[in-house]
Amino acid sequence: MLLIIALRAARVHCCLVLLSACGVAEPGSRRDDAVVWEVAGEMSTMPLVADSLLIAPLVDGRLVAYRRRDGSIAWQRQFQGEFRSERLLRVGSVLIVPHFALHGVDVHTGALLWTYGGVGGDAGVITPEISGDRVFVAGYSVLPDSANYQGGAVFGGVVVDDRVILGTFTSRVLALRVSDGAFLWERVAGNPATAFIVSQPRFFGGLVALLRGDGVLEGRSVADGSVQWSTILGGSLVYSPSTCSPFLCFANGRVWIIDTTGKIVWAFGGGSEIVFLSNVAVDSDGIMYAGIVKTNRTGAIRAFRPPIAVGPTP
Repeated sequence: MLLIIALRAARVHCCLVLLSACGVAEPGSRRDDAVVWEVAGEMSTMPLVADSLLIAPLVDGRLVAYRRRDGSIAWQRQFQGEFRSERLLRVGSVLIVPHFALHGVDVHTGALLWTYGGVGGDAGVITPEISGDRVFVAGYSVLPDSANYQGGAVFGGVVVDDRVILGTFTSRVLALRVSDGAFLWERVAGNPATAFIVSQPRFFGGLVALLRGDGVLEGRSVADGSVQWSTILGGSLVYSPSTCSPFLCFANGRVWIIDTTGKIVWAFGGGSEIVFLSNVAVDSDGIMYAGIVKTNRTGAIRAFRPPIAVGPTP
């Protein structure tokens, strides 16, 4: 648990203190994003598009619902401590809010519906997964003592047919059969010191796409885990890629749009411009939302339209 908190804190520190280190790749760069609206605030957790609202977990512990049309506030709720999980989840009218506890919040009003403290009150820091009407969270039992840590999966895997494929903190990529847990294959992604995998893989273009800690995005075969394409992005942040049909859309200091061959279609931010502090969410109109840090080190939540037509993120 402390490991994950440290990783989240490092992401914020990178963007606030070492602005130029968060986005280093140049291929595909363009500067023609169209800003729809922008409001002040710091956000490092991926926001959630919920009907006419954008739900934003801010660094100061506020959960804020902005109206997507103009960025005005529909409701807000204060929690204790900084949000450090990667994303929010939604089941119908209920927001699943991972924090230092796990909360259920009404998406339309912000009313607190329930709270689950979990193991030591920290179950919410790890991003949970949803299956039907059940929410699965990980506690200390999946994170052995750091002195004996051998490398479990920090985030969940991706299920493709009857197999689940996941990456580990020790840079291994492996596949298990869902029906009985049988081991199918394992690959080493790279140097464990730099190629650790703390993002969730995505099924994309018939392959499994995953982002390594050293800034390399890979497309791997579902059948045997072999690398079919590899793209060097650089950057010091590690967020999970999301599908935004027909592309991948995500941010790791810069925002990226990637096609099914691994080619960079569009990239923006980083360096001396702005740094993307959170991952990006995309609505059905193709508008992207993210937390940013400007060159004067002020934070903002920005809604913008990229020059490439993209579909919504899940």
